[in-house]
Amino acid sequence: MHELLNIRQISKLPLPIRVNAIAAAKQSLNDLWTVADVVRAQTADFCSKPTVLSTLPVFYANLDLQFIPTPQMMESVMSNASSPSHIDAALVSLMGVSQLAGLSAFQPFLENKHSSLCPDLWERVWPWIQFFDTYWDCIPGFSKSERRAVRLTHCSLVSTLQEHPRIAEIADTTPGLHSIFSRAWVTLLLDSKVDEDTKIATTSYLIPNVAMNMHVLPHIFDEVLDGADGNLERLALAFIEQLSILTTNKSNDVHLESTQMFSLGNVSGLLTVPAKAEQQWTSFLLKHGIVTRVVRALDCIFTVKHWQRVYKDIAGELMQYLLKLLLASRGYRWIAESLQAGLLRGIISWPLREASFTNFVLMFLGADISHIVPGKTAKGILPLALTSPSVIIEMRNALKDAQVLAKDPRFEVSDLFDSWQQMVDLAKTRGAVLDKWEAAGKPSSLACDNMSCAKIGGKNEFKQCSGCQCVHYCSGDCQTVDWNDGHRQDCDQLRMACARYPESLTTRERSFLRFLMHHDYLQLLPIVSCQELQILRQRPNEDQVTIFNYTDRSGVITHLDAAHEIDADPRLAIELPIQLRRAARSGGRMRVHLMDFLHGGGEATYRLFPLRVADAEFHAALKSMAKTRPLSSDVYEQAMHDEICIRSLVAKAVRSTAIH
Repeated sequence: MHELLNIRQISKLPLPIRVNAIAAAKQSLNDLWTVADVVRAQTADFCSKPTVLSTLPVFYANLDLQFIPTPQMMESVMSNASSPSHIDAALVSLMGVSQLAGLSAFQPFLENKHSSLCPDLWERVWPWIQFFDTYWDCIPGFSKSERRAVRLTHCSLVSTLQEHPRIAEIADTTPGLHSIFSRAWVTLLLDSKVDEDTKIATTSYLIPNVAMNMHVLPHIFDEVLDGADGNLERLALAFIEQLSILTTNKSNDVHLESTQMFSLGNVSGLLTVPAKAEQQWTSFLLKHGIVTRVVRALDCIFTVKHWQRVYKDIAGELMQYLLKLLLASRGYRWIAESLQAGLLRGIISWPLREASFTNFVLMFLGADISHIVPGKTAKGILPLALTSPSVIIEMRNALKDAQVLAKDPRFEVSDLFDSWQQMVDLAKTRGAVLDKWEAAGKPSSLACDNMSCAKIGGKNEFKQCSGCQCVHYCSGDCQTVDWNDGHRQDCDQLRMACARYPESLTTRERSFLRFLMHHDYLQLLPIVSCQELQILRQRPNEDQVTIFNYTDRSGVITHLDAAHEIDADPRLAIELPIQLRRAARSGGRMRVHLMDFLHGGGEATYRLFPLRVADAEFHAALKSMAKTRPLSSDVYEQAMHDEICIRSLVAKAVRSTAIH
């Protein structure tokens, strides 16, 4: 036992306090309160002197482990009208030790790894803290309203003692420690009655024992989750609140700014959880606005007045996490949310503050992200998301402010500028298509799926098959014809495919994609037709599918693939052969087109949008050209001749009714 814990140390105290201390060491609760009040008030002269630590033996004696009731003894305690005095004395003593541990006189003992004072205190302090955390609600006279304040006091004491090297070594493996800190942290953050300044100040010493080493030691996560009552969503809400208060209350004071930044660095440990909980954890974080908080956190770091190198590591971790979030699941919602939170401004301003982040930022504009998110191959998260109406709208709004920042001469000569300008140009092009789509009333036309019928019109002019709910007819007669032509065999397959692989796109998104693809089809029809002509000449009997590839940051690229070579997902593997059989029955009024695009998740996906035309003249003319003997053996001359003929055909074809 360390000499400062020896009861003889009481003799060094001033006489008035010494009398109370002697009685308190003999379990006099009133005298113990007196000693604790003097230490807590810190008004007496001796509180600024080393002799104040001579009160430690008083508290140490009242924390004797023999006074901790066993579970069997607690049944008797619970039946009493008031709590036993030794339990009250232990609670007061923990408060006293916590006050002493925060004094400058105690600091040398925390820094000296050879000193046994802190380890000796720990042996008594920790079991009592565990006892109160477990049985507080069962002890007569202990108020629930006081529990949070007491728990925070205990956490503060543990946090201070952890500064001693020997205690720091055992903290992560001490059962229940992280659970107590987590419970204090979650309860405080989710209490709307506590002001944000208090939350910032208090959570600064709670966060390390909640978030650190969680991904390395899985049992820590289990304890942290236990502190949130086993509710993962409750833990996520606390994390979101912590990020929010750290990024919305910036301080001009150097010390406070540093404290906030280090708290931000510590809490980022919660970004990585064990694999067993990762999917649900990410889902809850996305649900409650984590994307916005991470963008704001990055903005907060890059706009600090007093930059430190360690902030670079914090920002790097957050930026990697943001990239993963934007690729976490299908859909455009998170990308749109990041734009709304100010991501475009950050793309310009963050690398200007710290040039080493240029490569990070390029991943949003066009660089490969596979080394950040293994298995993901997207190049340019933002440009590739410009197939979504919601992303286009948010991009348009965000560019109003961002383009002002983009005029910074430093940015104009940076490695980012060309990729930025390419994205801006694409955003303007897609914005113009969006305007046309909205001006047209967001149209959604259909064609009769009886391949011998040429009717094209509005949705209200058709009725869908009640079996598969995937095909449409203008009349009962047409439905009967198609049923006999092959839908009898296809109906169940389509129905099961739709049930097993439900559409992840919203009706609005699918409508816009259809409109965008048709717009680009009309723009690229000469190119597509030249490609088709070459295939018809080389492989006239092979089923070909025209691919509109939107997974390039420059825009759309078209090419033709053999149907059997397409790496189709399970639903498309069912739909594609059915549509190819329909195309064969259409006499040239239907062509099979696929849209290859990024639907969130960092992975390309296909959507089948068959081209339907009112007449087959254009396709018949192409087939006729393919059968005609080439006019020249010179490849270039023949290509020029083909292009002239095709452009003449296209001029006539665009006047014919066609939909995707």
